[in-house]
Amino acid sequence: MKITGIVQEGGKTGRTLGFPTLNIPLAQNLSGIYAGTVLVKGTEYHAALFADPARKILEAHAIGFKDEAYGENVTMTVLQKLRDVKTYPNNEELKTAIANDVRMVENYFHPARIMVFGTFDGVHEGHRNFFAQARSLSGNPTLIVSVGRDRVVERVKKAAPRLSEDTRLALVRHEPLVDVAVLGDSEGYLAHIQANKPDILALGYDQAGEFVDALEADLRDARLKVRVVRLEAHKPEMYKSSKLNAKKTVSLGVDFGAKRIGLALSNRDGTLAFPYETLPYDAHTISRIAEIVVKEGVGVVAVGDGRTISGGENTVVPTLERFFTALKEALPVPLERVREAFSSIEASRFAPEGKMHDDSAAAAIILQRYLDMRK
Repeated sequence: MKITGIVQEGGKTGRTLGFPTLNIPLAQNLSGIYAGTVLVKGTEYHAALFADPARKILEAHAIGFKDEAYGENVTMTVLQKLRDVKTYPNNEELKTAIANDVRMVENYFHPARIMVFGTFDGVHEGHRNFFAQARSLSGNPTLIVSVGRDRVVERVKKAAPRLSEDTRLALVRHEPLVDVAVLGDSEGYLAHIQANKPDILALGYDQAGEFVDALEADLRDARLKVRVVRLEAHKPEMYKSSKLNAKKTVSLGVDFGAKRIGLALSNRDGTLAFPYETLPYDAHTISRIAEIVVKEGVGVVAVGDGRTISGGENTVVPTLERFFTALKEALPVPLERVREAFSSIEASRFAPEGKMHDDSAAAAIILQRYLDMRK
């Protein structure tokens, strides 16, 4: 949106705070802080724009413009909203907010590479908030997520991760807020940081230890100009990985098909199985199951063996064997084979008349057989 007007004199609050502004009348229905540009005296400048509908004024702090412009005809281009209007109790807090707005404008025109580190032993809502907070540090971010190597996680946390590094990397790569996901360094972190060239390193609210305590000093010693930001907690009583992973486990049932994978979950007493979800069988199936294993606190996975009542192989068994092997390598929990003969026929009894059964119902029958065998 382009808005043209004559620069008029204001209250000079911005000038007092070190951020002088050009003010023009605002007739449009616009409110908030924006990244934009100002064309003044034949030169275009990047600018932080403040649209104030109450005063009907559009203010612009044109970055790098130091001249007077009262009475000049200028054009302001509104490009990207940064935040809503907010009132501040004093000028110091207002000055800090404006400085942050200017930094976000600079990031908008010069994209910021933001890097975060973690184990990501299953991705939950706490992690997604972590990614969102990191992205909010720039108006035009590229979010790079470094996933800890198995050996490093085990050394730092004194316990091996539940999921393999390749599975954890695949889970992170599927997150829509993540632009780039990479495996971390096997030893230190400075070379890893240098290789990914971040402008900002964002730390979780509780991240500490060997890769954090000396981080800023190490960056200075290596002459790396990287800003370090500590992010805020997001419902740590609910979304802390150690708490999620400590829940009482359930069992997961799997009905394999050439096109679809049926899944079922048990109750936490391990007595009853229930249909859970049906997934398409594609390149993302293994990582999706791995995510469910962590999210739901699964302790064992029961997979239908694909064999007939006489023990013979049906047509999907070769593909099933490859699936079983890949799943076993990806998951941190044991897999059990369960005889699945007639499970689909039994599941079809509960399907609406004239419709196929859901594969998750067949998975529930397989899982119930497994639970009954353990009694």
